Amino acid sequence: TWEAANAKNPAFAIERELHGPKSRKREVGIFVAVAAVTWGLGTVIAFNYQRMTSTPVTAALFTARHNDEIKRELGSQLNFTSAFPWISGDISHLKGFVEVEFDVVGSKGIVGRLVLNSRRIGNQSGEWQTVNFYVMLPDGRKIDCKQ
Repeated sequence: TWEAANAKNPAFAIERELHGPKSRKREVGIFVAVAAVTWGLGTVIAFNYQRMTSTPVTAALFTARHNDEIKRELGSQLNFTSAFPWISGDISHLKGFVEVEFDVVGSKGIVGRLVLNSRRIGNQSGEWQTVNFYVMLPDGRKIDCKQ
């Protein structure tokens, strides 16, 4: 009954002072920090993957793979240096420029740096002009791939 649930009834209540709610500021702060780092890292990885799988990068790698001088210097089976390589630079089809650099390695185990700079001439449907397209060897020599 309602009268039996009275605070003076020792069977239903213990009279003591209750503590305030525990502050969770630290746990929330740690969660926000971990979430921000995770989102930031995920975004960086996603943008790099987008550059890695873009048409200019795959076409540049394809062209370099079939260059006889690069095959002589680096070996056949030219590819990225790792499964998830870092592609430096920017690709903007809308603004009309491609500026990328990434490391490549052939079957000889020698690492080279592929550089591609290209600009669109004219309007949105204009032709693309390759400004620089070469593989830089460890000794500083450049193998031109524009031919």
